[in-house]
Amino acid sequence: IEVLATRTQPKNTEASAITVITQEEIREKNTFQVLELLKEQVGISGVQTGSFGSTASIFMRGANNDSTLVMIDGVQANSTTLGQFNFADLNLDNVERIEILRGPQSTLWGSDAVGGVINIITKKGTGKAPEHFFGAEGGSFGTSKVRIGSGGDLGFLDYSVSSSRTDSEGFSTVNEIRGATERDDYENTTVSTRICKNFLEDG
Repeated sequence: IEVLATRTQPKNTEASAITVITQEEIREKNTFQVLELLKEQVGISGVQTGSFGSTASIFMRGANNDSTLVMIDGVQANSTTLGQFNFADLNLDNVERIEILRGPQSTLWGSDAVGGVINIITKKGTGKAPEHFFGAEGGSFGTSKVRIGSGGDLGFLDYSVSSSRTDSEGFSTVNEIRGATERDDYENTTVSTRICKNFLEDG
């Protein structure tokens, strides 16, 4: 297994603590937020200040939330001003796998990786015939989600695209005893796509 968070070092030769969350594990967990999946991992704690949509932070091995480098397909996603990443609206619709590299990785990735590295890799289109999917689900607090997507390998390029809509009536962030009875509702429309073309094969 080539772990990109370790600069493509093979997992079996890497001394650091590494976890790779595969597509199969993501399906088994049946959660729709990346935050919920990360909170279950060893050495990681997640904090969300309220209902859906409120600020969500990850703390790895006791480091501050601005000391964990978050990458999406190898591109740094941390805020350029605050240095941290807000996981509040990041869902798992188009995520293929998640790599977690624990411990200080400043020598590889700089000062943003004092706590570790989280690399999120999106799905890549495979198969000669495009595959399409549609799903709908609902839950407590008036929560509903609808998602649709497609992916495949067309020969000259491969693609993966997904779109989802999440709505929730939510709950009051402040205790109702203090007079805060209104609910903090949540709406999220997400579109994610990945299109790949290997120009070297044309030669």
